[in-house]
Amino acid sequence: KNISIKSFLIILKWLILMKNTTFLKTIIHKIKGEMLSEQEISMLVSELAGENTVELANLIIKGKENVSEFKLAEQLNIPINLVRNLLYKLQSKNFITSTRKKDKKTGLYIYYWTFNFPMAKLLQDSLKDKKIKLIHKQIETSKSLFFTCDKKCYDLGVEAAMENSFKCPECGKLLKESKKDKQVKILQKQLSM
Repeated sequence: KNISIKSFLIILKWLILMKNTTFLKTIIHKIKGEMLSEQEISMLVSELAGENTVELANLIIKGKENVSEFKLAEQLNIPINLVRNLLYKLQSKNFITSTRKKDKKTGLYIYYWTFNFPMAKLLQDSLKDKKIKLIHKQIETSKSLFFTCDKKCYDLGVEAAMENSFKCPECGKLLKESKKDKQVKILQKQLSM
């Protein structure tokens, strides 16, 4: 049964307080079963936040929870400002969350970062849905009637072909009906994957 993240966290806190470890272990096992693999996360982060954020995301995952931005900068061997820019990019896509704590020695605030696994799964599902809709749209477009010349300069719809007297506006050759059966089959194969 689907429940909200907030409800889930309340139940989880209650289980921890009640020290119901057996049920808690079952829930954790279920969550881990639904989590994305490291490769899936890397591909998703690359696609949505950019290739330059993948290594940083992987470091946050390996650091478990609350990884200091200074530790990340040190491990990546890049300036803290660049790390912060990459962190903000990941945060804007909801891949990571942050906690702010005041350093007792310096009085400055330090941000600690944690990877948001449930959100990554939701983002992946959302991205899959968008791709499926796009493929369906491409299939419908490909099934429409198009005309092209032998050189395949343009694919023209019925109205455009009629406006040009069934002659190619580029080379002037006669337009013929264009078969897109191969393209439709390729798109349908992508859908079945």
